[in-house]
Amino acid sequence: MTDPHNNSGSDPDQLSRLRARVLDLEREIESSRGHANSRSRATVGHWAGLEGGLVGVGLLSRAGAVVEANDRLCGMLGYSRETLQGRAWGGLTNPDVRARDEREFERVASGEIDTGDLDTRLIRADGAVLHAAVSIRRGHDPHDDSSAFTVQVLDLTEQRNTAEQLRVSSGQLSALGQELQTLLDHTRDFVYRHNVEGVFDYLSPSIEQVTGYTREEWEKHYTAYLTDNPVNEAVVDVTEETIRTGKEGPTYLVEVRHRDGRPIMLEVNERPFFEDGNVAGIIGVARDVTERVKAEADIKRAKEAAEAASRAKSVFLANMSHELRTPLAAILGAAELRAGGRALSTDEEAQRDIILRNGRLLLTLLNDLLDVARVEAGRFGVHPVACVFAEIMADVEAAVRPQHRNSNVEFTIRYENPIPVRLVTDPTRLKQAIINLVNNALKFTEAGRVCVRIRADREDASPQLVIIVEDTGVGIPADALDEVFDTFSQLETTLGAVPGGTGLGLPVAKSIAEQLGGSLSVESRAGEGSAFALRLPLDAADAAFLEPKDMVLPVFATADHAFRGTAHRLSGHILLAEDFLDTRRMVSDALLDTGARVTSVADGRAAVQAASRQEFDLILLDIRMPIMDGREAACELRRRGCRAPMIALTASTEPSDRRTLLDAGFDDLWSKPISLASLLDRVGAYLQTEDPRRGDGRALPARSVSLNGERLMAAVAGFAHSLDERFRDIRAAIEDGMLSRAEDELHKLVGAAGIHGFMPLSRQAAALLAMTRNGTVTRTSPELDALRETIDAIPALDVPRSDPADS
Repeated sequence: MTDPHNNSGSDPDQLSRLRARVLDLEREIESSRGHANSRSRATVGHWAGLEGGLVGVGLLSRAGAVVEANDRLCGMLGYSRETLQGRAWGGLTNPDVRARDEREFERVASGEIDTGDLDTRLIRADGAVLHAAVSIRRGHDPHDDSSAFTVQVLDLTEQRNTAEQLRVSSGQLSALGQELQTLLDHTRDFVYRHNVEGVFDYLSPSIEQVTGYTREEWEKHYTAYLTDNPVNEAVVDVTEETIRTGKEGPTYLVEVRHRDGRPIMLEVNERPFFEDGNVAGIIGVARDVTERVKAEADIKRAKEAAEAASRAKSVFLANMSHELRTPLAAILGAAELRAGGRALSTDEEAQRDIILRNGRLLLTLLNDLLDVARVEAGRFGVHPVACVFAEIMADVEAAVRPQHRNSNVEFTIRYENPIPVRLVTDPTRLKQAIINLVNNALKFTEAGRVCVRIRADREDASPQLVIIVEDTGVGIPADALDEVFDTFSQLETTLGAVPGGTGLGLPVAKSIAEQLGGSLSVESRAGEGSAFALRLPLDAADAAFLEPKDMVLPVFATADHAFRGTAHRLSGHILLAEDFLDTRRMVSDALLDTGARVTSVADGRAAVQAASRQEFDLILLDIRMPIMDGREAACELRRRGCRAPMIALTASTEPSDRRTLLDAGFDDLWSKPISLASLLDRVGAYLQTEDPRRGDGRALPARSVSLNGERLMAAVAGFAHSLDERFRDIRAAIEDGMLSRAEDELHKLVGAAGIHGFMPLSRQAAALLAMTRNGTVTRTSPELDALRETIDAIPALDVPRSDPADS
């Protein structure tokens, strides 16, 4: 083995390699000493290759010309390397500082200093000034073997601009501080600051103007000046919460004592200030709002007094309207009964017409007064439900036609484009608004026409249903257009004020339009007529529309309860199964008046028993009945071989229910509500009719169905009298949570109201019935109030009721 400590035993090859390495190092050292210029240029070449550095580097000859430069320096000065090389450095220096910079170069060249540092300005190729820090060191010029310079340049332009901006901002801030101090010295508000213990260390001079105390007197705890006003109870908590959380608190009111003893109210806004990251105290601004608070209190008291007076007036109007409507309804009922019974002489008919015309006018005025009272009291609500628009217009026409007695005025309803089948609105209120507009147009039109134009504008971003009531009447002067919707405003015509109105119809119509989400506007010219445009929002993206030709529907029931049914005498025997006595009696009496025979029963089991004893030409079965419902009765009758046509009377409109009923053996399904006139017409399609003419060609006495008949009118009056009690039962059932009982009562009301001619009431009950069935109805549901209002609008007909005569 070789001893590592014995040199004589070393590897000869290893020694040879070491000697060769020593010789190479000696040659490199010598080469290094002999080629300093080459090393210098290699170093500059390295600088020239630097990219993206912060410092520009250049090599200058002793004469001050640029020999080499890196990319950063070229970019700073805006030159390429080729165009920068050979330029005198003095030519790149701003003339204002050139002499100073040259002296610094001389000091470095002479060896007086090793490094020269300049804060100078250089001129770029584009003429712009470059603020720069330049460091100068001695180097070696490879061309003339004499001293040269290296320069390192740092761009300070952005920093100088920032410094200038800070200098300007500092000046502006100083000026702003002076302005702020001036503001604090003269403003009526006072600014304060106190520490977390509540001791003030700053108060603006205006504190003396506001409170009467000097700033020195206020430099104690802020609570020392608070009064015992309840408004101050939460003040300390607000301030302490701001200190605790470090978050700005809400603006609050505080009452303090003035030096003269009177209380003053301050509106205060506070926010915390911080030191070393911790809340050090509160900065606040306080404003004297004593007069404003007093004025607000006065306004509040005046408003409360006005509201109390308005409520008292509304209660008075409501009570008086109700008390007056009751005897008035009796007068109208008695006058309407004069149309039945014995024939009237010409004078008697004229007297009856005077009573009816003026009585109806008085009833309209009372209703308008009540509506205005509700509007002013904020209780004139609307209750939108899904309804059939054609039915609304049919009711409007039925209400207006009897009042339209001027043969010189043509009244028409025109549909200008397809109209939605269904509309979500308050049908009662919408009809009221349209009727008010039509009656207003008729009142001011002596001759010409009154037309209701209806269209659906679906092209705009916000679709609308537009109902325009236009007339060719006296028109409205331009200076009176702004007043037409004012309460109790009456238009003066060339003949003076038009009689028969109070000026309430248009304001009520405008209120209805706005509560339904729409608007009511007017265009008019004196002597040429007027056009009132009622616009309602239309949500009919997926709704079905009817063409104008399909909008003609039968006239539904109206307040005067006058119907025209078939002019033929009916022949046949009808079985009617209906558990609601009023409906059963009404339908039975009307069918008997046509000449048909009627057997009426109260439940499905009685219907089966009656049909087992004798044959019937038509069987009408209500679906919802006790003991045995209509569907079960139909199944049993068909099982026993009954072949008579059977009709289901139901409030359901679901397709699945219709299929179930037809499968049970029914021939047809008549959906409630159904008016009496419509029911009689449908019955006529199933029974034989007698020729209305005798053999000698003379007409038989008319037996058209008319609810002006004494017996039928008594049934209507009896039903109207029962509505208050029925509503109380429905409300009580809903409040007690007995929804099945409420559903039974509402089901009865849907059918009975339609049969007795009160279609708006029937539809309102149907809407509430749907909510009851799905469990969404509550004691505060608007639909319940809407039902109450609809019942209130029905006049109480004071007509004796006859005893029921079920056969």
